[in-house]
Amino acid sequence: MTAPLVGRAAEMAALEAVAALGMRSDRAAAAVLIGAAGLGKTRLLDEIVDTIHADLRIRLVGYEPEQAVPLGAARPLLQAARPSNAVDLTDEPRTLSPTEPSPTSDLDGRWLEPIRLFEATHQAIRRVGRVVLTLDDVQWMDATSIALCHYLLRAAESDHVPLILVAAGRPSRSVRQVADSYARLIGGPGRFALLELQPLDRSAGVELLLALKPDVQAERAEELWAIAGGSPFWLTTISRSDVDDIQRSTAARLRRLDTDEATLLALLAVGARPFGDADLAEQLRWSLAQVAWTADRLLAAGLTTGASDGRQVAHDLIRGAVVRDIPDARRRDLHRMVAASLAARAGDDVGVLWSALEHRQAAGDAVLGLASRIVGSPGRRWLGADGLRDLAHIADEADLLDPRTIELERGLAMIAADLGDHATALERWARAMDRQADPIAQAQAALGAARAAHALGNASEAHAFLRRARSLADRPWVVISAMAIEAALNLWVEHRTAEGLATGHRAADAARAAISSGGLTSIDRDLLADAALAAFAAAFDGAMQAEDVAEMDRLADEMLQVARDVGPEAYVRALQYGAVAMTHLGRHREAGRRYREVWDRARHEALPILAVEGGTGASLALLRTGELRQAMELATEVEALYERLGRPKIHRIRPIRALRESALSGADWQEAVAAMERDIQEETDPHYRLSTHQLVAVWLSRVGRDAQADVVDRHLVAGRQDVEAAGCPRCGAEFELRAAEALARIGRSEAARNILQGTPPLAAVRPIELALRRWVGGLTAESTDDRIASLADALVSIQALDLRLEEVWVRIDLARAMEERDPAVAIEGFRTASKMATEMGALTEQRLSDQELRRLGERTWRRRASTARVQGAVSDVSTLSARESEIARAAAGGLSNPEIAAMLFLSRRTVEHHMSTILGKLELRNRTELAAVDALRSRAGPPSDSAD
Repeated sequence: MTAPLVGRAAEMAALEAVAALGMRSDRAAAAVLIGAAGLGKTRLLDEIVDTIHADLRIRLVGYEPEQAVPLGAARPLLQAARPSNAVDLTDEPRTLSPTEPSPTSDLDGRWLEPIRLFEATHQAIRRVGRVVLTLDDVQWMDATSIALCHYLLRAAESDHVPLILVAAGRPSRSVRQVADSYARLIGGPGRFALLELQPLDRSAGVELLLALKPDVQAERAEELWAIAGGSPFWLTTISRSDVDDIQRSTAARLRRLDTDEATLLALLAVGARPFGDADLAEQLRWSLAQVAWTADRLLAAGLTTGASDGRQVAHDLIRGAVVRDIPDARRRDLHRMVAASLAARAGDDVGVLWSALEHRQAAGDAVLGLASRIVGSPGRRWLGADGLRDLAHIADEADLLDPRTIELERGLAMIAADLGDHATALERWARAMDRQADPIAQAQAALGAARAAHALGNASEAHAFLRRARSLADRPWVVISAMAIEAALNLWVEHRTAEGLATGHRAADAARAAISSGGLTSIDRDLLADAALAAFAAAFDGAMQAEDVAEMDRLADEMLQVARDVGPEAYVRALQYGAVAMTHLGRHREAGRRYREVWDRARHEALPILAVEGGTGASLALLRTGELRQAMELATEVEALYERLGRPKIHRIRPIRALRESALSGADWQEAVAAMERDIQEETDPHYRLSTHQLVAVWLSRVGRDAQADVVDRHLVAGRQDVEAAGCPRCGAEFELRAAEALARIGRSEAARNILQGTPPLAAVRPIELALRRWVGGLTAESTDDRIASLADALVSIQALDLRLEEVWVRIDLARAMEERDPAVAIEGFRTASKMATEMGALTEQRLSDQELRRLGERTWRRRASTARVQGAVSDVSTLSARESEIARAAAGGLSNPEIAAMLFLSRRTVEHHMSTILGKLELRNRTELAAVDALRSRAGPPSDSAD
């Protein structure tokens, strides 16, 4: 008999209010229940889930022995998001339980990379619709599962996804930290609740006991309520026994068990996780009928729960009582049985393997074999720092001559590298190298150690390991890998560009020769492909620093050819290199299309870091070609992804650069500059810092001119310091050209001319460099004729490069130069610049152009559209893109932005950007005027599935 829910009306009302507000507003909502064992947290979770209409319900449970098992509690989430099994939406919501098979066992390593899986899970969940996620026994959930849930809640809040998360756990520091983090994540009032459960009061306790045991007298019920301390669990336990003492009532039930029941209950208690009947039968060597018969008797006694969801002890309070009474020798045998079962069916699932290892440790058995299997699992990177430390302890105590110990050392090195713990990676690679007997394996370890030393910035140690690798083996992939690492050291650690460039060229040449020679084993071919990609990348970086754009283009094509046979990630990364090369060649529209392909493919393949890089490049390309609104829209999406990823340190400024640059023109430029000032303080890479100093200095000189001279000077000084630290000729040359522009604009023409004269063109002059030199030459020219001639040449060059946003600025400069000679032509130039800026959505450039027109006595006001004008389909809806037409029709039909976002599976922020663009294109003031456009009203209705 299921106990009725009594005494929890206030808690249920609070949970229902939070869930209802989240669902009603299509936003994330969360609640956390904190209470001691036996107060009914699980029951409340079950009750609230039943009251919420959802498309998908996911239930996660933490188990005490699995606290160290990475993603042990998150299996149902992975089941929902696995790429090979997309979420199947039916009319009835699905409920995923924690006993479904782990989805990680049949997935390759790329799916298991932490950031990729987090983001892919979010994308899968957001496609479902309304999702309810419950977390039970949070105090026993592993850290990675908690991190995944935190990521999903943060992403849902950012992307306006209707996710309701309700967590429950015992009073503990970890549970309160979870509650605090959820409270900080949820931005709106009413969508978060923290509830601390108390024991049932007298009336509720008596009501519950009378419902469970109708024949008890009211006065006696009050005595039993006091004995149970108001705990629903103990009240239920007492109702099942004739013994009033809590401990004795449980013990009495356990004493009544026969041998089979006691054995099965002991196994479930030691296993401390749900088990299916077939698994139990295998461990106990019983028939399925015997398992089912015995388990059903335990279920009837209220000692276990579950059937379809798996068998487990009904409550951890009962489990604790059972485990305490098991003799030590018998407990070790049970742990051994569980470990054998888990190890036999684990495959390469790191979570199941780790559970098996812990049970084997509890049995007092050797664990080296399991540890070696764990470090060889594709999911090893999920182990985290704690797992790395525990495995390292096993390795340190293992037999040094055992081959499994060497494999464990290699695996530890790879885990450490995955986690960014390069010091540990270096130590473990060095140990593996010293213990290997095979020279090829030694060379592999030496290369790993060199990469770790490179990551630590220790050039001398890295070079020493490279010499060791070369002395051990002369396989092509060893030689090529060593040269690629050496080139990277020269370029990025030692800042010896010339040497890095030469070494990179030699590595690339060696890779080409090895690839064409053939006659390799399949293993050597795979290793050679990886080495060749590293070599081409190093040569590409060197060519980029030397501004050899033709070589960059060739190398990008070679990377693409090799990457086709390596895998999706390598291929997408090669596409990224190609986009970079196109940008340097001045083929901005081609680069934008290639970057967009990187953005799309990376998201499809769950490669969020590459998606950030591709999306950033695509939005910057759109910005350069004057597609400002599209640039801002894409940059907003990239920023949202970057924030979900927790702003990875390897990127810092770059992923939000496009948003900052777009805001300079399309929003409040002062806020954008202030944001970039903050970005500079957070950035550690001088390459990214100097480019930001450069951008701020140039922009302030354009909009503030003499008024911003001091700030411009400050950024130029700081930027030059970063140029020296970066040691990159290309960055230095570009910085000086832009510094000359900034100085010319703040009235320091002589200093600007000195820079032009003292900074000779690079060996391979880019078209953009020639255009900049002509532009700055026009700004610094002493005669009007020279100024006009240089700026006119610059305008032609900028137009040829399709840099439409920069074209606006050149037109403004040329119009200023024309004022003295022909004011009418100057006015027309300012008008053209204003019109171009308006079409692009470049508000700052438009306002500056209009300001110049007003200075010359010209009117700049624009007649706003009116409802009367839009009547009769005056607005030209043909100017709208397919996506804009969809949104415009939906808005004209009366749908709100959140409703449109839900219908089209867009973020609300994206819809808001589209609406701003639509109103601007149609010259309308508001949605009321939009609804009056006949061409939209006649087609208003559910949007189609057309793309952007």
